[in-house]
Amino acid sequence: MRERRNIKRWSLLLFLPVYNQDTGEVLGHIADITADGFMVFSKKSIMLNSLFSLKIQADDLRESLLLSPNDEDEEADIYFTAESRWTDVNPGLYRTGLMFKDLTEENNSTLRRIVRKVAQNLY
Repeated sequence: MRERRNIKRWSLLLFLPVYNQDTGEVLGHIADITADGFMVFSKKSIMLNSLFSLKIQADDLRESLLLSPNDEDEEADIYFTAESRWTDVNPGLYRTGLMFKDLTEENNSTLRRIVRKVAQNLY
């Protein structure tokens, strides 16, 4: 498949859970992230071309060391919408690419800091 991504993708060393706001269940675990979107691994198939209301919990970000344990500026969970764009099935595991949609300026800024932090941890 031809690469269409214009922004560098960063792989996470620890998979970060992303939650479906409607059900409270884990949609999947973020395996890599860019400023435009992310890829999740999941045990269940994720419907393509669908919008999802999602959440990343601040405690999970701290646990994965993407936020400092005493970073008081980052107390809130990150709520956002993402659209599923592609999927790939491996035995017992689905990979799905999602694109961020309608990010607030604050969430966009927070997610960009996370991407920078991932990049810094890898180099």
